[in-house]
Amino acid sequence: AGERIEIAFTFGKTAGDDSVKLSEFTVATSRFMSAEATAINEQRFAQNVKTVVAAGAFGENSDGNLGEFVKFIPGVTLGFTGGQASTISIGGLPPESTPITIDGNRIASAAGETRAIQLDQISLNNMAQVEVERSQNADSPADAIGGSVNLVAKSAFERKKASYTAKAYMVFRDKALSDKTYSLSPSFELSALVPVTARFGFA
Repeated sequence: AGERIEIAFTFGKTAGDDSVKLSEFTVATSRFMSAEATAINEQRFAQNVKTVVAAGAFGENSDGNLGEFVKFIPGVTLGFTGGQASTISIGGLPPESTPITIDGNRIASAAGETRAIQLDQISLNNMAQVEVERSQNADSPADAIGGSVNLVAKSAFERKKASYTAKAYMVFRDKALSDKTYSLSPSFELSALVPVTARFGFA
């Protein structure tokens, strides 16, 4: 107590040292990340507040409806027409204030004199990620008051080898069981991701 103690450390191999030298260890990584890992990294390094989800994160989507996918994301409200999701609202604002883009390019509304995007115009089958943005950047649309939805299209370079997918679905509503009408709605999904060269591919 009350004194200073000095301890000298020597690094490196000395005579008579019986330390164990490990063999060479190489850290390997791949540029082909999983869809979930890519979405997490996109969300982490975003300049604004947004939620990024891989298109296959919530399991199979039988009719490819975008609304049936984004309804699992917090802060998103759907509008329904005939029992089917038709519009998206963020932050409690009307669908007219929620623009939808694909790779940053705005989708035009086909619902008449309104900016509300009808979800039956979009198929989730062609998308790799869904980005729900809650705070806007300077380049965001001016009418995206509550937020916006950006869809990231599939790319051939997501895979190292060609990938082909074929799926078939049959959908019916629970009321059909009690009414014994058994009205089935068929749905099909076909997709191909083909990287031809390092710089050319198609999806």
